[in-house]
Amino acid sequence: MSISLPTEPVYGVQFVEIPPLPETLLPAAREGVLATVRLSQRYPYDSQLIAHSKFVDSAGVPVGTLAQTVWGDQRGHLLSIHEGAEYCLLPTAILCYAPPEVSEDSLWGYFFSAALPLGFELRGQPALHAGTVAINGRGVSFLTHSGGGKSTLNAMMVAAGFLLVADDVTIFQRDSHGRIIAPPGPRQLKMWPETALRLVGRYEDFPRVHPRIEKRAVPIGVEGFGHMATEAVPMRALYLVERYQPATPNDTTIQIVPLSPAQAVIELLKASMLTWFPQALGLQPARIKFLGDLVAQASVKRLRYPSGWEHLDQVRAAVCADVEG
Repeated sequence: MSISLPTEPVYGVQFVEIPPLPETLLPAAREGVLATVRLSQRYPYDSQLIAHSKFVDSAGVPVGTLAQTVWGDQRGHLLSIHEGAEYCLLPTAILCYAPPEVSEDSLWGYFFSAALPLGFELRGQPALHAGTVAINGRGVSFLTHSGGGKSTLNAMMVAAGFLLVADDVTIFQRDSHGRIIAPPGPRQLKMWPETALRLVGRYEDFPRVHPRIEKRAVPIGVEGFGHMATEAVPMRALYLVERYQPATPNDTTIQIVPLSPAQAVIELLKASMLTWFPQALGLQPARIKFLGDLVAQASVKRLRYPSGWEHLDQVRAAVCADVEG
């Protein structure tokens, strides 16, 4: 089992993988379709460096560099991953290249964690490091740093019967009525081995999300686990997750504290994927406006709870009560 391009829409976009093409044959723009081209050789054109990444992935590896470039008559951006993969983001396509030493899992793993989020950012659709589920048809997101418990909490919500909207990366868009919505992401949850064993019963045969870490990509529906949202959901709430080590066995306090609009926007900016690149591209003013609109439509709160599996049912109940309150 390995990571590959999905055959169904992801984040509202249908991916169409086509063979390597000369630049004059790049596909024409089609609504809701993004072509992905697997290049057989390294990206051949000159590019002008914009920024070195200040973003590190879940394994602590700096992602790479970003440059402006052209392909034929299309202007684009070249994302070069330090491990060797390259992605040329154009208006109608993402061109992908990896040398032989870069695995398929790494190529497509960085596609979804770095190249694709940047592609949405270039379209004015913020990408946040957040997991999202649907509670009664409304989006509820969990945000924290890598290893902060977001993925485990998201997986527990899915195990409890809530629909998965997105895991790890959530894209925020506007619908035709001006509502901020979250479209369904890839049909998978990233789980640590302990989580996969508890919820699915195994982990060894699931692909790693990165060669240097044990976290696995577990498909939704495997062994009957979980269900996927089939359409975008309007946002209801975003929770900044903070786990703490209880001082005593009786310390089971769960706190949910609202943030002011200004605090909320600052925290959401911190949770952005590839934070440094949007700044280098001059996208930050528009992103701040978008996130301000998100905060006006959905509550943003701190969710603080004790670490440990035994507390997660209470956390789920507290979140559901808060969302419905």
